[in-house]
Amino acid sequence: MLAFILIAAGLLSVFYGIFIATARSGSLFFIVWLLLGVMLIALGIGKRYGWFAGLPAFLKKSLFILLIGLASLVIFLTAFVFSGFKKHESKDLDVIIVLGAQIRPDGPSHVLKMRLDTAASYLKAHPDTRCITSGGQGFNEPEPEGDFMKRYLVRSGISADRIVAESESKNTSENLRFSGKLLDLENNKIGIVTNNFHVKRSCLIARHLGYKNLTGLPAPSRPVYLLNNVFREEIAILKDLAVGNI
Repeated sequence: MLAFILIAAGLLSVFYGIFIATARSGSLFFIVWLLLGVMLIALGIGKRYGWFAGLPAFLKKSLFILLIGLASLVIFLTAFVFSGFKKHESKDLDVIIVLGAQIRPDGPSHVLKMRLDTAASYLKAHPDTRCITSGGQGFNEPEPEGDFMKRYLVRSGISADRIVAESESKNTSENLRFSGKLLDLENNKIGIVTNNFHVKRSCLIARHLGYKNLTGLPAPSRPVYLLNNVFREEIAILKDLAVGNI
C-alpha cells in the first residue's frame, strides 16, 4: 500500500511540475516538482521490490525520524505562510511599496496584475498615500518591472506624481532594500503590496532591514497555483534564513 501511495504521489508531482512549467511564470521552480516526483517514484518502486529490506535498523529509524522532522517543518511553515493571508485595516499609510513580478511582452503576469490592481484600489481609496513600484528587468522581460508598474497604475487612474519607480532590484530583498533608501524607515507608515502567499516573508525581510511601522497588504492569488507558490515560499524562507536576509 505504501509503495502505491509513493508512486501515485510521485506521478502527481511530475504532472503538477509539467503544469507549472506551462504557466510561463519565469521561474524554474517546476524542476523541484519534477525532481520530487522522480524521488517519490523511485522510493515507491524500491519499497515494492524490497530494495530497502537489508538496511540496518538504526538507519531505518534515522530515516523515519528525518521524515517526521521534515513533515513537521513543512506543516509549521505552511501555517506561517497562510497567516499572511489575513487582511488588515490600514487607513493612514504614508506609502505603499508594490513588489515586482514577471512582465511579458503582452502585459503583466497574473501574479503582478493582482498586486497592481490591489495597489490601485488602495491608492484610489487613500489619496494622500504615495507609492513605490519596485522591480528590475529579468532576462526574459521586455523592460524593468518598476517602470511598467508605474505606467499601469497611471493608466488605472493614479496620478504619476504620487508614484516613484525603483527599477534596479532583482529579488524581494533588493526590492525592499532599494525602496527603503527612498523612505524614512523610522517614521513612515509603510504597506507592502504583494500576493497573499508572499506577505509573511516580505515582512520578515523588511523588518530585518529596519522597517518599523509596517503592514502587509495581501493581493489575491490563483488557487490552481497556490500549492506551488506556498511550497516555493517555504523553501525561500529557509534560504533567506541561511543567507541572513531575515
